[in-house]
Amino acid sequence: MLTVHAMGWNRWKQENLHVVLAKRYVKTITMLEGETQKIKDTCEELGCPEDKVQQWVNDVRDWATNDNTSGDNQSLQMSIEQLFLGLCQKKACLYRQTDSNKIRQLRRKRLREEKTKLLAAIRQYNTGQPPEGEIQEEEVERRLSAEQQTTDSLIWPWEMQSDAPDTPTLCDVPRMGSNNATRRSLQLRENFCSYFNEEGAVPWQQYVV
Repeated sequence: MLTVHAMGWNRWKQENLHVVLAKRYVKTITMLEGETQKIKDTCEELGCPEDKVQQWVNDVRDWATNDNTSGDNQSLQMSIEQLFLGLCQKKACLYRQTDSNKIRQLRRKRLREEKTKLLAAIRQYNTGQPPEGEIQEEEVERRLSAEQQTTDSLIWPWEMQSDAPDTPTLCDVPRMGSNNATRRSLQLRENFCSYFNEEGAVPWQQYVV
């Protein structure tokens, strides 16, 4: 009986498909016309003609094109720092927070995946960099494979460049403030995790955190 009803329902949908699509088309066109009129009224109220709005759109596209390289470079630097610190912290907590061998295997798999992402990001950053500005993959792998994880972080090439005695320009101020805030937040997160994994650890922590 259910099969008969399903067959009848499917046949009804096929026979009335053109009517449903036509109604949806009319409804969409009506909504589009209404929203278009609202935009025109808003532009007239604000005194912004259409050519001025289009000029703003072109300016934003030009800014995005010009700042694309520097923005990608900064985001890549931040991603490398976060991946490295995250790997060090997770490896240090691998045996403290897990008693099950199965869970440790899953976390080792995630660590290998994150390490692959980190090395890929490092190779992407090194592309086009001068030899003195490249990240040494061997040093990164050595620090990650060390038995005892140290609390001090690597000195990245961009940090050495930022510490140079050159006088910064006005356009460098936002970038320098962002880098300092990022390093500070990462250090605070590392200290927070270290405390709750050592001094502030509780027996039920692995079941809640």
